[in-house]
Amino acid sequence: MTMLNRLMFLILSLVWLNTAASAPREVPDLNVIMNDDGDLLFLSADPQASIRSTKASIDAFRGTPIRTLMLCVGAGSDILHYDTKVANIYGWRETKWTRKFDKPANEEEMWHPRIVKERAAITQGVDMIRVAGEYARSAGMRFFPSYRMNDDHFVFDPFEYPLTGEFWLKNHAKLSMGEANSPILSQKAYGNLLDFSHKEVRDFRLAILKEVIDRYGDISDGIELDFNRVQMLFARGTAEANAHLVTEMISEVRRMLDEAGKKHGRDMYLVVRVPPTLKNCRWSGLEVEKWMQERLVDVVCPSQLMTLAHDMPVDDFVKVAKPVGCKVYPSLYPRTSYQWEFSAAPSEATYAVAARREVTPALIRGAAANYWMMGADGFELFNFHHEDLAARPLADWFYRIL
Repeated sequence: MTMLNRLMFLILSLVWLNTAASAPREVPDLNVIMNDDGDLLFLSADPQASIRSTKASIDAFRGTPIRTLMLCVGAGSDILHYDTKVANIYGWRETKWTRKFDKPANEEEMWHPRIVKERAAITQGVDMIRVAGEYARSAGMRFFPSYRMNDDHFVFDPFEYPLTGEFWLKNHAKLSMGEANSPILSQKAYGNLLDFSHKEVRDFRLAILKEVIDRYGDISDGIELDFNRVQMLFARGTAEANAHLVTEMISEVRRMLDEAGKKHGRDMYLVVRVPPTLKNCRWSGLEVEKWMQERLVDVVCPSQLMTLAHDMPVDDFVKVAKPVGCKVYPSLYPRTSYQWEFSAAPSEATYAVAARREVTPALIRGAAANYWMMGADGFELFNFHHEDLAARPLADWFYRIL
């Protein structure tokens, strides 16, 4: 072989290797995804009882179309369900909501027992995220930790609420959006959200994501970034101009996953929950089209914020995703808009009864059928609570939905 031939062979080999290395990941069929918000991970003061309940919830999915478990690693963004070294765990400080009430009258007064149960497990070395992930994999399911990028539950009472983290308390004055810049004019409290235009905020979130990927990379298939709780990352009027900053974060998470994939010998997938239209995504500062086109992400889950919808333009996402090998899994919810039973001859009394918000199998089937016709690859179930399945079976209506 002449020197020129050797040189040409070397060049062609390098081109082939580079092409092979950059070949897009083939996304597996995730079928139906169960996204568990993690609120019911710690149902007992006895960690072993909580473990049994968590395993029972996964056992209930055996033989159903649920082939992927996504588990939220935190109660909000800054209070995490494991022994974090970056953020905080439940009860890291005392507030008015963390003391014991003799007769709890509402959900807020239930914080104390929830905090006691979770802290007891974590301080005893129990990692419920790992318990759930390992058990899901043993049941033949895929497993993804899920992280809420800018959760808003704390914003209406940030100095007392149990889901406020130490990072926010130390930095809110300079790193939050501020009431005057709240993305929603009628709700100034949303100005308490951290502003992703600040590098310190992005670095803090990335540190949490790195911790999750490093901690659970051996049992997970990747990670889900939930931009839908809530869809506000920047001060009013600045999101589209700052969207490249979120794309840089997505690129860094992609790099983390690629490194984890090399370490564990398999592809790691990046899933994103995003607003229900591409226009909403742009308003939020999320360059979802670019993420798909550049194959930074593998699965996109268009989602309403709280309720089931039948008319999200899922096909707009599919048109971008399909040519590049991404997949689209729209979210389905157990709650819908306020509604009354249909009456062919309605009267004032027809609407005097309380409205209902619970979905029916028919409503879910209708939404799923619409999205399937639009090209959806599967579905993500969100906020379908499993309750204490060690004590009672999964409801029949849920099995009928599946």
